[in-house]
Amino acid sequence: MQAFSAEFEQLGGATSGTAGFESSATTSFSDVITRLLVNKPDALVFVASTLDTSRLAQQARRLAPGLPLSSSEWAASAEALSEMGGSAVEGMLITHAYNRNDSGAAYQNFRSAFKNRFQREFGSFSLLAYDTANIIFSAMKQRSNGEGMKAALLKYGPYQGVQQEISFDASGDATRKVYFTEIRSGNLVQYK
Repeated sequence: MQAFSAEFEQLGGATSGTAGFESSATTSFSDVITRLLVNKPDALVFVASTLDTSRLAQQARRLAPGLPLSSSEWAASAEALSEMGGSAVEGMLITHAYNRNDSGAAYQNFRSAFKNRFQREFGSFSLLAYDTANIIFSAMKQRSNGEGMKAALLKYGPYQGVQQEISFDASGDATRKVYFTEIRSGNLVQYK
């Protein structure tokens, strides 16, 4: 939330408010949305699990029907968001760290291998974990005796991920292209 707000404000936007909550069976998601609506925001951005995002979206649609909704990839690593949120999540904009429509061999091989092994489609965190593991293995192979992992990760990049080249800045943050999807008729549809 802090990172999003800082970046958004640097780009000229303004965060009208935030509302933290405990994720539990007794949480009043109506109260959370009511607190967010006090300052009349132009949109709501949820940083929450799939279940909590579904509940927040349902209350947002009830209390502010036309307000645009967005969520982090955390909530939509699989199609479960549409199943749980139903019509309340229709039109929700979601960011992803991978291209869901990639026809490249590396992506299709990863997708096929994952499905064969686990009998289901992968979620975004599976792809990110796979890339992360391969980056670590590559840096470990290349580093010299006594060289720390952070130094090695910075020195030997960029690294080839399943879909894109990945490098780290001096702070250790990875640079990745971001993709946007929208929930349409219960499906995550990627913007071109």
